[in-house]
Amino acid sequence: MPQIETAILENSHAQVALLNLGCITQSWRLAGWSTHRSAVLGYRDAQAYLNNPHYLGAIIGRVANRIVGAKFTLNGEVHRLDANEGSNTLHGGTGAISQQLWAMERDGSDAVRFSLNSPNGDQGFPANVAFTVTVSLCENTLTYDMVAKVDALTPINMTQHNYYNLQGSGTVDGHQLQVPASHTLDVDENGIPLALRSVAGGAFDFTEPRAMDKMMHQSLDAHYCFDAAKSNISLCHGGTILDVETDQVGAQFYTAGKLAPVASPFGAQSHPPFSGICIEPQGYPNAVNRPNFPSILVTPDIPYRNTIRVTLREGAIP
Repeated sequence: MPQIETAILENSHAQVALLNLGCITQSWRLAGWSTHRSAVLGYRDAQAYLNNPHYLGAIIGRVANRIVGAKFTLNGEVHRLDANEGSNTLHGGTGAISQQLWAMERDGSDAVRFSLNSPNGDQGFPANVAFTVTVSLCENTLTYDMVAKVDALTPINMTQHNYYNLQGSGTVDGHQLQVPASHTLDVDENGIPLALRSVAGGAFDFTEPRAMDKMMHQSLDAHYCFDAAKSNISLCHGGTILDVETDQVGAQFYTAGKLAPVASPFGAQSHPPFSGICIEPQGYPNAVNRPNFPSILVTPDIPYRNTIRVTLREGAIP
């Protein structure tokens, strides 16, 4: 059985548990919280993540989200990928970087650096890729700094896949969400994007803070297209506040309508549907097949980078 290692980042404000399998965030607690409470969903036993069909806490890639038909064409060559969601590729395919053991080393007292080399042809993708993910804790802010260096033109679109629940258990009913995006990507029945759609006045409009209660009856699984180059997302519940700062063009939001228990959950969690919300900053889904979308192609000259800063705090909800 693979050797899964754990690293703990801890200061007077918070404690975070990380795994070398998929760079997984297993738990995140503020100082003063019960040892049974975590702001992210997780499994009690690290070995349970060897079967992690919902991608709890993992770093996702090479290409997050969906690629239609599990293929794309680059410089006239067709690259065929693993079809792990019907005829499409989801989150890089079976055995992608979210399911691999990474090298893990401490970077001082407040950070962990993960590294993984993905060879040319891995899951059908071209180019050799050197991945580095540095996770650091500064007071109550957790930063995920993702870098990918390639030796040939290839698509890269990484993200981080925590399921957040600010009360630590139950559903996210009553959580208040604000997203600085006036458009989502309209999708077909398989979740493949078709075109931009305005959210104005509709059920998906979170441009102003709004409770997600209606999402308990119609699962939110949508890609929001941000209005600015740098964006801040806010999630609040009962005096606990989560702020997500991103430099990506959009993010997938998923209220876990298909979540189900797989192994013994962490603490007081039970993992029913709608017990967490994923906030996944990334490029547009299927962008490698849509030249009108912002490009996710990376060259040897300019490494890929995705930095996500998440701040967890308690205080008055704005």
